[in-house]
Amino acid sequence: MTKVAKLNDLIPAIKSPVKTLSEQAYEKLEENIISLKLAPGEILSEAALAKELGLGRTPIREALQKLAGTGLVVILPHKGTLVTEINLLKQLQLLELRQALEPLMVRSAAIRSTKDQKALFDEIANKMEKAVKANDDITFMYYDNSLHLLISQAANNEYFSRTMEIYHSLCRRFWYLYHKNSDDIGSSGKLHVNLARELVVGDADKAVNANNILIKHLIEFTLSTLRVDLTPAPTG
Repeated sequence: MTKVAKLNDLIPAIKSPVKTLSEQAYEKLEENIISLKLAPGEILSEAALAKELGLGRTPIREALQKLAGTGLVVILPHKGTLVTEINLLKQLQLLELRQALEPLMVRSAAIRSTKDQKALFDEIANKMEKAVKANDDITFMYYDNSLHLLISQAANNEYFSRTMEIYHSLCRRFWYLYHKNSDDIGSSGKLHVNLARELVVGDADKAVNANNILIKHLIEFTLSTLRVDLTPAPTG
């Protein structure tokens, strides 16, 4: 698979001037958890992670504490850090939050986004479209993250960004685990691209409608996954 650039390389306009070691550790650990390289239920060791990433234990510890705040890990005193399990019912609760919060965030982004930010929305739409056509789910997830990060920044309200950090990583991990069962990259990708392009135009009502259609799709995707998960296995 083609190597994908990190978010801050893809969008120079929102690049932090200098990344701290803990930020570097957080980005890599989040990536590994969302892509299931660090599996749900796995116990993580600070020492082992520090050796693997070539970083000190302090930035690893700080990154794990931040990941605990997003719900991707749970810190167990004297035992290590546990990668959280994926819970279908909690995923529906996250979507309930998104359904309430994101229309306001998207409306604000459509109204307040700058010319440069609109250009970035257009770039993201084009990149996502290419990833979908190539059936490249890893690249698609990076641009999904780029899109939602940019929406929260364009909305120009720091609390949007803080709230999004709590749920978006969990949503991306859930989608990555289950999307292949329903070949969802095409459907989900198209709806994300439509949202990004409505934000380029800047029509708030159309952007909110595109977002609502996307959230409705994600809810239906989660419910279909839940129904499959609860179906009893056939007996021999």
